[in-house]
Amino acid sequence: MTDREAIQQLMSTYVFCLDARDYSGIKSCLHEDAIFEHSGSDRSYEGDAAIADLLKAVLDPLDATQHMLANFIIEIIDDCASLTCDIVAHHVRLDSGVPRRYTAGGKYAVRLKRGGGDWRIARLTARPIWSDGDARVVSPDS
Repeated sequence: MTDREAIQQLMSTYVFCLDARDYSGIKSCLHEDAIFEHSGSDRSYEGDAAIADLLKAVLDPLDATQHMLANFIIEIIDDCASLTCDIVAHHVRLDSGVPRRYTAGGKYAVRLKRGGGDWRIARLTARPIWSDGDARVVSPDS
């Protein structure tokens, strides 16, 4: 597998684990001191455990999600890489059997490091561009 293929596979595994609520799988995609940022928020989360905890708090209340990535632009220099791709994320929460939906589209800006032969996410910045639906669906206290 080429480095580009390995990086795309890593990102696909990451979003697959998001949708499967596989938090140990998510951590395995992250560098131990990874940083997660969401544009529009003044907070960043540092460390694979803190990021997995954040994602658990956001995703566990939801009944379904589907994250899809496309249009990968990857630059590799030695054991470091940068990636930009498009993301569309669908989120569904059932309230008394009635679905509430929130869909967002944007970009992931990702920095990756290779260690021990494997690529890991070192920094992931989510940059939303558009959304549709009820944003409260992804609010942990909603």
